[in-house]
Amino acid sequence: MTQQPVDPRSRVERRTGTILVTGATGLVGRAVCRALADRKLKFRALVRVSSDRSTIEGTGAWMNEGDLLRPESLDAALDGVEVILHLAGLVKNKDARALHAVHVDGTRALIERSKARRVVALSSDTVERTHRSPYADASGRWRRCWPTAIERSWSCARR
Repeated sequence: MTQQPVDPRSRVERRTGTILVTGATGLVGRAVCRALADRKLKFRALVRVSSDRSTIEGTGAWMNEGDLLRPESLDAALDGVEVILHLAGLVKNKDARALHAVHVDGTRALIERSKARRVVALSSDTVERTHRSPYADASGRWRRCWPTAIERSWSCARR
């Protein structure tokens, strides 16, 4: 279900913008949304039902409800998107299964369902540490796959 934000300044034309920001309501995501708005770029924000949308209201983002854990929910947000700024992720969660589900499976689903010509993904430097947390392990698995995915038309992401 696609939903308009409460803030009338965010009410933009449906399907506007060819940029999709995942993790838009997170710490980095909201800063990126503000930067896109400052540059007068039209964009979409992927937001979960439980997300606090007030963090990006007033940016002009077309807010699309979706969840990386529910791949079918991504289709409406991805329709017509050319660029994905993939900033979504779990940071404070220590559950290895949950981290893997979002960082690996969720990213894979996003890429498999996308027809975007460019994907920019944010990853943490913790993936380089020797003693890795469950977060770093899940992010590291995807990061090792990422360059191959781009060079081989997302083949790694589809494994």
